[in-house]
Amino acid sequence: MAKFYYDDNNSSGIKIPIANIWTLNPRGYGSAKQAGKLLISPSIDGVVNLQSYQDTSINRYYVLLGQYVSDPLVENQDFSLGTILGYIPARESAINMNACAITVIKLVSEDGSAVRGEFYRHTALTYEFASSVSYYPSLFPPSGTSLNLNIQSGDRIVVEVGAYTNNTTSTSFTCSIYIGSNSTYFDCPSVTNISGVNTNPWIDFSTVPTFAPDSLQISINSFDKSKISTMTGQDTCTVTFQSNQNLIQWEARADGTGQGSGLLVGSGGVVTANTDVTFTVENEELTLGDKIYKINVYGKNESGVWSAYE
Repeated sequence: MAKFYYDDNNSSGIKIPIANIWTLNPRGYGSAKQAGKLLISPSIDGVVNLQSYQDTSINRYYVLLGQYVSDPLVENQDFSLGTILGYIPARESAINMNACAITVIKLVSEDGSAVRGEFYRHTALTYEFASSVSYYPSLFPPSGTSLNLNIQSGDRIVVEVGAYTNNTTSTSFTCSIYIGSNSTYFDCPSVTNISGVNTNPWIDFSTVPTFAPDSLQISINSFDKSKISTMTGQDTCTVTFQSNQNLIQWEARADGTGQGSGLLVGSGGVVTANTDVTFTVENEELTLGDKIYKINVYGKNESGVWSAYE
């Protein structure tokens, strides 16, 4: 099982079409105005935000309050998220609003442009928000079983949460949820009668999807000279780089187009991720004459994959 928290403070940068059930989209998801937010696990972002919708109409609406996007997944055919269960603190300002929890969980392409299908959709009007000054944990969604979908490499899970509102008067009522998480708070629903500002909303999948590893990145952070020569004291350049993953081997090349290409000006073995590595480029190693040389560092990670040419 994996408990995922909602990060309402940071955008995913991915604009995703909203599910067809939503008749109101006050935050503008899927448009130039609003990309999806982040769905993270098991860490938390330390920020809790209030998302509200105010209704003065007796019309019935499905109101999208939040859209949350996972990191990219690895390819997995006929995959199910298993049993799904979630809680979000919610309230309605008056019982006549009749606000009920709605959840849609779907699979989209890495850039969000293609919707592969829906794992789960809860639209039954069975869990009305608490009509109280306090925010009580509401099921988003209640325990349900995921459908099976074919995950393509890079696809993402999207969770959309909102409310069905059926205001029976023309009086102004508000439905609200607290989204986000903070390390000092309790996870819903471990403390049931507690204000939403003190509870962490989450969603849980009994079958944990496999996330794609971050691409291997090598960054040259500094060098002490931009020009070297045969002159003593000016004939070497010290270069410092870092890798975002552990390496089992690395090499630095001048004027190459990838690992193994170009003039070898530095090499080494095991490197720990996010630590400085220093090597020296010597003038005598640059044998193609007086010119501007481009230095690249390439690393092989623990899976045996070399970083790409940039």
